[in-house]
Amino acid sequence: MHTIFSFLNGFALKSGFLILLLIVSIDNSAQVITANDGFEGTPIHDYPPPSWTNLNDGLSTVDTQPGIMHNTLPPSEGNSYVSMVTRELNPPGTTETMWANLLMPFQKDKCYSLSLDLSLSETFYGTLNSIDYYFNNPSRLAIYGINGDCMNPLDKELLWRSEVISNFSWQTVPVLVNPRISTYHKIEFQTEFAVPGVYRNSALMIDHFQLMDSVTTFIHKDGNLWLPDNSSSIQWYFNDEAVPGATTSSMPQLGAGLYRAVFTSGEGCQVILGEDYSGNPDLVNYYPNPAAHEVNLAFISDGKRPCLLECYNALGQLALDQELDVTKGNNLIPVDLSGLPTGYYQMKLLRPGMKPLPMKLVVMQDKHVE
Repeated sequence: MHTIFSFLNGFALKSGFLILLLIVSIDNSAQVITANDGFEGTPIHDYPPPSWTNLNDGLSTVDTQPGIMHNTLPPSEGNSYVSMVTRELNPPGTTETMWANLLMPFQKDKCYSLSLDLSLSETFYGTLNSIDYYFNNPSRLAIYGINGDCMNPLDKELLWRSEVISNFSWQTVPVLVNPRISTYHKIEFQTEFAVPGVYRNSALMIDHFQLMDSVTTFIHKDGNLWLPDNSSSIQWYFNDEAVPGATTSSMPQLGAGLYRAVFTSGEGCQVILGEDYSGNPDLVNYYPNPAAHEVNLAFISDGKRPCLLECYNALGQLALDQELDVTKGNNLIPVDLSGLPTGYYQMKLLRPGMKPLPMKLVVMQDKHVE
């Protein structure tokens, strides 16, 4: 899958710091939502594609397709996709759930236009006591925003529910998301019975998760925006804080950190266009501060160095150490703080050959801190 942003060659020096040059691709591609929007991976029973995780309820697990459980449906995009089933066995039946981290959190009271390719399978079946059970009944898909442990979430909100899915070939379905309760850092997919309380076997196939709509008309080059004709009210954010007066098409120049642009659509809904981390490789940006359940680390990496986060309490005792999974280029990594009591901490991001700049953090274990 292509992302909506394509990196140009190199960096440009601008206002005393380095800024990435970005431009939209000319096709209808979209910005990355999770680390695996195409559900790419090796087809295997009981395992989701990489970067996606079963909810581990002990009852049912998703499959990476095609070719599992006699399913012959080819992918709509890429080489593989995911199947999630509902079962009529053992009433009240079982449904399957999986989740992934959002690379760009879904912000409270902001709008996102996405799409999914969905289809049922005509050929998916399993055998029990010499009886073949086909999974070709209609079903639905629900999408939730999640914070914290998915089994016992701190915040959970239904963001979207599909109509009844009954087609046996891929159809692209629009997914409109507008979080009202909280800002979400994880996304959860859950299958549902087409009719509540009526248990039927179904196998729902899911492929090609995309961020769509006005984002595909967004061009970000040298810090400037070109927006749809019916849009208005541009607002720039720096490190997740609105920049006073930054309401034009030009990106503010505030040094290294996370820049984000928001505009109001013709329907009066705020649409987030993207995030760009701009700065030097030595700097690590972190937010929010104070933090409650998670702190986000933003930095640039060459992808070759191991990366270890250490967090010390006010007594100088090591309270948290965690190896981070980094990729080449921009990284935005949420770190779970739920095990730390309220207090003052100092974090260090250890990378060979790079200076570990100390970062002061206040942890307040209150679910209302954002």
